[in-house]
Amino acid sequence: MKQSSLLSFFGNVQRRKREEMEKEQAQNDNKIAESTQISLSTQKSNKEVKEISTCDDTEVANSSVQGTRKSNLKRPKLAIDSDEDDVFNPEDLKQFSHTSPQKNSQKKGIRFQKNDMIDEDNDDESFKEDDIEDIEDEEDDDDFIEDSDEEVKPKRKQKQSQQKTPVKKTGSASKAGATKSTPKFGQESAKKSATKQSTAKKAEDEFINCDQENDLARAAVDQLDDTTPYFALPENAMDSKKRKRTDPNYDPTTLYVPPESLKQFTPVMRQYWEIKSTNFDKILFFKLGKFYELFYEDALITHKELDLNWMGKKMHTGFPEKALDKMASKLISLGYKVAVAEQTETPEQMKQRLMREKSGPKCVSRELVQVMTKGTYDQNNETDYQPRYLMSLRNFQTKFGIIIVESSTNVITVAYLNDDIHFTQFKTLLCQVKPQEIVYDPDNMTHDIKKIIQSGYLAPQLSPLQNKNDNWNKGMAYNHLDKTHGDVLEGKWPKLLNNLYNTEETKRDLIFESMAGLFNYLKSILILDQVISVARYQIYDIEKGVRSCMILDSQSLQHLEILDSSSGPVSTQKENYKLHFDDGSLLGYINKTKTPFGYRMLKNWICAPLMDINKIYDRYDAIEDLQKFNSERDTFLRGIEKLPDLEKMCGRIYKYSIRQQNQNVVYFEDFSYSRLKEFKDLTTKLAESEKLIKTHLTPFADQFKSKRLRKLVTPNTIDHEDEEEYELPAMIYHGYSDEEDEVEENINQHAAKAEKMEIENKQSKKSKSSGLLPPASKYIQEFQNYIVWQGPKGQEKPLPKKGLVNSYDLATEAVQNVEKKLQNYLVQIQQQMKDKTIKYGLRYELEINEDLVKGNKKPKNFDFTSKAGKYQRFQTKELRELIAELDEAEDVQKKELKEFCRFIFKEFYESYKTWDTLINILAELDCLISLSRVSFLLADGVMSRPELYPASEKYVPFIELTSGRHPCLASMGVNFIPNDIYLGDIKQTGQFEDNKNLILLTGPNMGGKSTTLRMACVMAILAQIGCYVPAKSLRMTLVDRIFTRIGASDKLMDGKSTFFIEMEETSNAVKQGSKHSLIIMDELGRGTSTFDGVAIAYSIVRYLVENLQSRCLFATHYHVLLDEFRHYPQIAYYHMACHVDEKRSKVIFLYRLKAGECSSSFGINVAKVVGISDNLIEIAKQKAKEFEENLNIQHAYNTNKRFGILMKAIQEYDRDENLEQIIEQFNKVQLL
Repeated sequence: MKQSSLLSFFGNVQRRKREEMEKEQAQNDNKIAESTQISLSTQKSNKEVKEISTCDDTEVANSSVQGTRKSNLKRPKLAIDSDEDDVFNPEDLKQFSHTSPQKNSQKKGIRFQKNDMIDEDNDDESFKEDDIEDIEDEEDDDDFIEDSDEEVKPKRKQKQSQQKTPVKKTGSASKAGATKSTPKFGQESAKKSATKQSTAKKAEDEFINCDQENDLARAAVDQLDDTTPYFALPENAMDSKKRKRTDPNYDPTTLYVPPESLKQFTPVMRQYWEIKSTNFDKILFFKLGKFYELFYEDALITHKELDLNWMGKKMHTGFPEKALDKMASKLISLGYKVAVAEQTETPEQMKQRLMREKSGPKCVSRELVQVMTKGTYDQNNETDYQPRYLMSLRNFQTKFGIIIVESSTNVITVAYLNDDIHFTQFKTLLCQVKPQEIVYDPDNMTHDIKKIIQSGYLAPQLSPLQNKNDNWNKGMAYNHLDKTHGDVLEGKWPKLLNNLYNTEETKRDLIFESMAGLFNYLKSILILDQVISVARYQIYDIEKGVRSCMILDSQSLQHLEILDSSSGPVSTQKENYKLHFDDGSLLGYINKTKTPFGYRMLKNWICAPLMDINKIYDRYDAIEDLQKFNSERDTFLRGIEKLPDLEKMCGRIYKYSIRQQNQNVVYFEDFSYSRLKEFKDLTTKLAESEKLIKTHLTPFADQFKSKRLRKLVTPNTIDHEDEEEYELPAMIYHGYSDEEDEVEENINQHAAKAEKMEIENKQSKKSKSSGLLPPASKYIQEFQNYIVWQGPKGQEKPLPKKGLVNSYDLATEAVQNVEKKLQNYLVQIQQQMKDKTIKYGLRYELEINEDLVKGNKKPKNFDFTSKAGKYQRFQTKELRELIAELDEAEDVQKKELKEFCRFIFKEFYESYKTWDTLINILAELDCLISLSRVSFLLADGVMSRPELYPASEKYVPFIELTSGRHPCLASMGVNFIPNDIYLGDIKQTGQFEDNKNLILLTGPNMGGKSTTLRMACVMAILAQIGCYVPAKSLRMTLVDRIFTRIGASDKLMDGKSTFFIEMEETSNAVKQGSKHSLIIMDELGRGTSTFDGVAIAYSIVRYLVENLQSRCLFATHYHVLLDEFRHYPQIAYYHMACHVDEKRSKVIFLYRLKAGECSSSFGINVAKVVGISDNLIEIAKQKAKEFEENLNIQHAYNTNKRFGILMKAIQEYDRDENLEQIIEQFNKVQLL
């Protein structure tokens, strides 16, 4: 079996069993023919019945396949008889595909787009009965099945029996050839249900005499081969240009389908391959009726990943319309892309089209309407609080133009990086943003850039976009922006984009080329208009960030475990922000937020600590104010904890205001009602949020010390024309919000206006104030007045207020008139049959007790449709005409409701600054409360308010930390030993000898050196985000940047050795550091030989002390360095204390930082602790003694000197590109 083709196996099994099952099928058909008696007149009339009742061109949706699907979905996993090797076994198929995904993809016609298959044992993730319960309530397949041998029970009681086996699906002989057999799924369940299946088929054939388009649709699926067509097999597949997979220019997104092959398919399957051929790299959800169908390899993948059961004996799976988000979300999380093809025409519209165009396809139209990818999928999922970023990248040498879009909030971030040769800024941006997907031009991205992107533990999905059709032409971006905003030459673009358009050429070209690539990619996945029409732009500006925020590059974020612990995120299965609690990272330590938007803002705060001492102190005041009013704080917190993700909900409503590209999509779920309900929920929650602030915090605003907190909770009562003046400055990382210059100017103007008004208020003793809290409730009330809710509690339906939309009122009146006619017709039938119990069933079918229509009692104009229990259902010509009239009236009503929704949502979007401001205020309050709880309520030990000094020429940089504890370790229950760190000119004497700005730290292995280094940096970060620190006291000047060189590891993906990584990280500190920076280096030079390592460590320490003069903690095991720097007064010597038991040769770590130096690193003692044999320990002791006695100091000195000259040459090269001087310096090195 392993040597044969999987797909050939699938087909051969069916052919081998076909003859055996034909005989059994024929016998069952004969039995049904004898037991079922239907008049010829009924058969003729049912053609008209079907024209009215069908919801699609396919019987798959309403009859055999639908029944099969429901039965499959409700039953438990099929038990397969392993002894019958010649019967198709889905379990065998899954096991076979599971063994070697890569091998299967080459030999068995299976496309796998991810590296690993997922274990299928997770039953919780499978699609079960609960997911379609309300679908079954709406329409049950047994409604049209009559079984004369058995009493038909109510549909609720039939669910258990339906779970046993799928209903067989067959096609007409003329289309599908000989009748195909039903697989024997487990024990004798197929035999027991054979009669019922045949009954269902016979009833279907006799009661529903389908018209032409339904015959074709059914045949389309019934003719589905058991194997993938030859042109789609991996060994045969070619792209649209007829290039094979081995061709370097092969386009995996397209598939060449030979015209002669396409002609052989039925109209429906021809539609399928026409769409699939342009989306070959995606899983295609193909709409048939109320269900999405998947065929061939897509079916195989969804059977495996989604646990969807097979539809009969075909490579075919499916699920209901309402499960789209659930199924798409699972596939996208596994790395797949999903394309959705929807029905864009009703059967009635198709008939009208065919009357006009005789040559058109004889099936309803379908079109690709949506493509979902990892970076753009926006699911209404309250457990997914992480933003999904899609990044577009364009670079030239070390310059980057980058565009980042967060589609759920419609925020587009623009970045321009003028990077170094190590791509430090680019790495930092990747570390901060963590994009889920990156769009790139394969001809533009270098191998080094690609390796950097793929080196992370959560590498993004790479989506190549070929540079064809001007995909990366900046002119394309200009055209899209002109179309959306107006002519750039007239200044119609957002100010940020206008400024970028007028910037220097290289910067402009890279940014707008990247934007063109992004726009064309969004266009290819059909969401460009949704995003660009409601986009807000903001900038990621490194230069301005340096002035306003502490810079934390990718090294610092990773080494200090700011966002994630060294072991990675706690869980990647669900991106829930609550998973960051106590995960060992600094973000996990401070994150006590209760809202997803609060969490996202806090993450931005910690990536960009403040450099403005007034803002930092104001945050200290704010968290103290919140602690003072802790009862009100906690009540407010309990209120916002119940809020949904308001930021993403607003983003969705903004998108709903955009007219869809294809207005003709046919949905059987009425999304207008669901969107209005979502809108009501959003506006209600926004109003509640404002009320929470005004109830619990606003009354105490006058008592707050923090000016910022006071403004956040004080209503904005200033009459203004331009709301942009009151927009909150929303920082992203260390960038700035949309139109940052104008916003900053407006904020300053507002502050001046507010200050003036406060003085006037005090003088006039008026209560009028100048806060930032917008009057959201006033606007929300206006929107809520547009909509009325009708119906019983819990089942209310939203409708436009009468008199508001005249066209909708007329459409509603038309529907009501038809409903009255239908009710009058029912009364007429009741009178005719002399029975008032007659009522309407499903979609106005007459539901009559079978005793009233036995034999000749049934009126000739009654056309039988279905049976349920003791009741038969009928339609008449008059009834069908009324239903058709009702359908038409309801279609008009739905269109008018859709337009009303778009109008309301558009009006809501026009006030986006109000909603964004309110959400930003909620997020900021959530962040401040989180810091307050960390600083006071949840404090583990002593917490103190830092005493900070500005990073200016007035103060010599210093850090004075007393009894500090690493917050992450202390919070995890570790018995942490507090330590003091004194670095720099603490007393501010200005004397050279008092400025101990570098600590040489020695001590035993495992003694706590690395933890102490990290603690110093983490304390600075906490202090500058406005949080109390776990220490007795902290005094320091502000830190402008943190550099780290910790750990020993190589990067195989980048092709970099351990030593290369050490030098690269050290180079960043040397080139970019300043005297206000904080640098920690742990065992620099251990990645190379001992002599070279000593030389490098010596040179770096000397440069830091003599030139950079920044604060630095330098941990080393090179004790020779201690002697070399005895004469440097700027260097202090500290060690991690330990106690040595000479008798037992045991080291006891005290984890206490003490002045002085450690005589040994006690590496041999540590080796003994981990179990190295005594013989090896003794040899090591002897060799260590010999090494110390024979150390060649002169060789180390010369090496130091050479390296010192090299470092000087490099620095002079950075400052002054005088080639002759550089050559002279290198010649000196050669002489040495």
